[in-house]
Amino acid sequence: MRHKRYSSENKILENFIVGNIQPLLLTLRGHTVLHANVVLIGTKAVALMGPSGFGKTSLSISLLMKGCKILSDDLCQLGHYRRKCVVKPYLPYISVANENPFIDILGKTIYEGPIKRWIKLNRGFFQRSPAPITVLYSLRRGKRLHIETLHDARAVQALVENSYKLVSIFDIEKLRAEMQTLAGLVTDGLSVKALYVPRGWNNVDKAARMILRDVGKD
Repeated sequence: MRHKRYSSENKILENFIVGNIQPLLLTLRGHTVLHANVVLIGTKAVALMGPSGFGKTSLSISLLMKGCKILSDDLCQLGHYRRKCVVKPYLPYISVANENPFIDILGKTIYEGPIKRWIKLNRGFFQRSPAPITVLYSLRRGKRLHIETLHDARAVQALVENSYKLVSIFDIEKLRAEMQTLAGLVTDGLSVKALYVPRGWNNVDKAARMILRDVGKD
């Protein structure tokens, strides 16, 4: 297949630029950027924050299969439009584990590696315009599937843990400004919640349904 002949060196470079350089550049330019996938549920954007391997992409795809759309994979760029906090769409690509059962449905494989592959999403799966964000979920491991609303300092801490703050770690003033920006999101009423998900694909599907019910309440 043609995509398998794609240069592995080029792929490594692209991953480094998209996954590391681009978020840092956006942060340096004053943008608020979180390490998160973003999914459109109806007219509301929902961010799924968490470290690599915590199921952001699997959960995004599970929501996609339930009629939602992807705004962004692995990067959440926040902005403001008409006094509302919005998420700007990123690239129409998604990095997916090779064992994911929905690979053939998502779109065209651009590169296939030993563990993951890059897929260009089909047009109907990608949201191309900004959308107002309603809630940010911080994905966490747990023995029981449940959602916990985070308030004040805990909410800000979740945002800080999933921000690209290393760009300003040696600049105290810039770091303080970034912290104030993240705290301002919570003060302005942006909902931050912890989503505890046990391991296993079955729990990912249950978590997706739980998110749909939770967003429906807001």
